[in-house]
Amino acid sequence: MKPIVYFSVLLGIYLVFLSCSEKRVSLGIVRNIPVYFQNNLLFGERIKSMQEKNAFILATGQIDTTDEHPPTEVAFVSFDSKLIQLNLMEKTTTSEKVSKTYIGAGLTLLLTYTIHYDGNFRASLQNAHIAVSYKNLHSDYAVFIKKGYF
Repeated sequence: MKPIVYFSVLLGIYLVFLSCSEKRVSLGIVRNIPVYFQNNLLFGERIKSMQEKNAFILATGQIDTTDEHPPTEVAFVSFDSKLIQLNLMEKTTTSEKVSKTYIGAGLTLLLTYTIHYDGNFRASLQNAHIAVSYKNLHSDYAVFIKKGYF
């Protein structure tokens, strides 16, 4: 009888743990971005997969579809197996830090990174962080940055 009691207690603890565990927004690899998108920054979780496989979870840049309006800043992510376009809603820039908020399709994404200048005033982008929310789900990603195109 004791093994059944122990098993029941362990099962109860496990179920409580599952119900209390953090729910996450899982971003997938960004693929099939429209041809009119001009990206300038790409973000990935691992440098090796970014270099060897073009595996990025966030691409930021501009779309320019008309001559009447200036280009629009957007970001692309893959969520729930769908490519999602997020529009830039707010941008804050200081001498060292950039914060951008993108919104679209129920997602809210906050991107932050620092700008480091070396002795020759060349800028490098470092310490990138993505916080993404969807309904009651939330995830944080520490990511690497790559400038340029796919």
